[in-house]
Amino acid sequence: MSIPLVTGAAVVKPIGKATRDTPRMAWAMDCLILIAISWIVLWSGLGTTKLWDQDEGYYASVALEMFDRGDWLEPTFNQELFAHKPPLMFWGMIAGMKLFGVTEFAVRVPSALFGTGMVLLTYWLARMLFDRRTALLSGSVDRKSTRLNSSHEWISRMPSSA
Repeated sequence: MSIPLVTGAAVVKPIGKATRDTPRMAWAMDCLILIAISWIVLWSGLGTTKLWDQDEGYYASVALEMFDRGDWLEPTFNQELFAHKPPLMFWGMIAGMKLFGVTEFAVRVPSALFGTGMVLLTYWLARMLFDRRTALLSGSVDRKSTRLNSSHEWISRMPSSA
């Protein structure tokens, strides 16, 4: 343990371990670790493949129609009202299309953003209820378990043996 140096009326904190272990720095480091895990799991290869299943293409088509019409309020599919889902997902896809163009990456960006947010929220809740170790494990397991549930992505990225 280091003792701060006193010079006149001011207290000078030593540089080193005493300033690195502050709670704010621990939170920041933990968040950076969890964002790195989310980057590897959620963001790597986000736009390298085509849209997966019928639903992903279906919802992307709804967002594309809204994007083409410039209408953020009325979701349609084949020019018919599509009121089966709340519009937040479509708004995110449209924003992605405005930022990155009409690509698979742009359509998947909102899901990756919300997934990263979910990791950080899980960490924050666990940190409030338990301790730092439990919070880090909770946040990292959250992303890994979601990735394992979508194993069709892993299978399609594997090189074929034929």
